[in-house]
Amino acid sequence: MGGAARARRQDRADGRCQPGAQSGRAGLQRCRDGIGRPVPSICLKVPTGGGKTLLAASAVSRILDQWQGARSGFVLWICPNEAIYAQTRKALRDREHPYRHILDQASGGRTRILDKDDPLSRAEVDSQLCVMLLMLQSANRETKESLRLFRDRGNVHGFFPAADDKPEQDRWLAEVPNLDTYSDVMLHWHVVKDSLGNALRAIRPIVVLDEGHKGYSKLAMDTLYGFNPSFVLELSATPADRPRDTPPVYSNWLCDVRGVDLDKENMIKLPINVAVKPGNDWRGCLRDALQRLDALQTDAERLQSECARYLRPICLVQVERTGKDQRDGNHVHALDALEYLQTLGVRDDQIAIKSAEQDDLKTPERQDLLRPTNPTRFIITKQALQEGWDCPFAYVLCSLAPVSSRGAMTQLIGRILRQPDTEKTGIA
Repeated sequence: MGGAARARRQDRADGRCQPGAQSGRAGLQRCRDGIGRPVPSICLKVPTGGGKTLLAASAVSRILDQWQGARSGFVLWICPNEAIYAQTRKALRDREHPYRHILDQASGGRTRILDKDDPLSRAEVDSQLCVMLLMLQSANRETKESLRLFRDRGNVHGFFPAADDKPEQDRWLAEVPNLDTYSDVMLHWHVVKDSLGNALRAIRPIVVLDEGHKGYSKLAMDTLYGFNPSFVLELSATPADRPRDTPPVYSNWLCDVRGVDLDKENMIKLPINVAVKPGNDWRGCLRDALQRLDALQTDAERLQSECARYLRPICLVQVERTGKDQRDGNHVHALDALEYLQTLGVRDDQIAIKSAEQDDLKTPERQDLLRPTNPTRFIITKQALQEGWDCPFAYVLCSLAPVSSRGAMTQLIGRILRQPDTEKTGIA
C-alpha cells in the first residue's frame, strides 16, 4: 500500500469525527453519541451488486458475538428509500432467506423483525435479537415534536420506572440525560416518556445505515447518533466525505472493494460499452439507444432459439424532469421522451414511467419484468431507479440529464451493472 493510501486509512481511523484541539484531520476525535460517549463507526465501501445486505447481516452477527458478547439485543436498520426498505423487510422476514439464517444463527433462532409501530418491551430485547427497520425519512424531521418516535404511544413497555418513582426517574435522567421527559406539574419532577425514541436511547442499539451516503445531512446524523448507538455500521458504494462541514463529516472505511473484484466473481456484468453523444441532441441519443436495444433484442431472440433461454433487453432512460407541472420545453421531460419513442415506432405498452407521481411498474401486467408476457422495453425515470432497484433485463442506460455528481452516476450505472440471477451469455 502506497504512502498516500496509508495516510488515507490513518486519517479515517476515528470514523465520523468531531473537531479536536488541533487543526486538520490529525486533531479529530471519535464520533460520540447524544450524551458524549464515543461510538465505534465503520463503513464497508462495496460496489453495487457486492452483497452489502449480506455483509451487514454477517457484521451484525460478529458485532454481537465478538464486540458485545451477546446473542440478544437490538439492531436499528436504517433504509434510505421505500424500495430498499421493502426488499430488506421481505428478506429478513423470510426464515429461509440467507440473511435471516445469519441472524438466526447469531441469536440462536430468537430473531424478531420489527416495524417502527410494532409493540416493544424490555423483556423482548433482553431475550431476543430485535431488528427494527426504519426509513431514513422517519428519523430525519425538522422538529423533534413532529417525530412519532418520540411520542408516548402506549405500546413501549418495561424500559423506565413508574411515573411516581422519583428516585428511579432521577437515576435514569442522570445516566441518560438526553431522554425526553414530561414536566409533571402534579408530581413536581420530570417523568421519562415511554416512547420508542427513549427506548432506543436506553437500549443503545447497533445501527445499520444502508446506503450510508444518504444519511450525511447534519440533521440525520444528529438524530441517529442521538439514539445513543453502541455501534454504527455504514454500507455504501459511494460514501461521502464532507470535510468542509462544521463539524467535518468522514466515513471510516474498513474496506474498499473494487468493481474488478466483483467482476472476477461474476457478481456484476462487465464490460460497459460507453457511447458519448456531444451537444444537446437528446433525440439523437435516444434514437441511438433504441437502435442498440433492437440489436440486443435480435441477439436475445437468437439465443432463445438456440438454448430456450428467454431475455428481453430493457433500456433505462434518465430524464431531467418528471413532474406534471415541470414540462417547460427547456428540460427533457419524461413525456418528451415517451412521445419521441412513440414517433420511432415503440408501442405505448412497451414504455413505463417511474416517478414519484407516476409508477407504471406497479400495474399488474408490469410488476414481473421477467415474465415473457410483460411488454416493457423502456423505463423512463429521473432518479427513482437509483438505490434498491434491480432488473436482470436492464441492459441499456440512456442518460438525457446532466449528472455532475460522481456518486449519483455510480449509483445509476449500478442499475445495469447489477443483474441478479443471471449468467453471461457469451454474446459480446
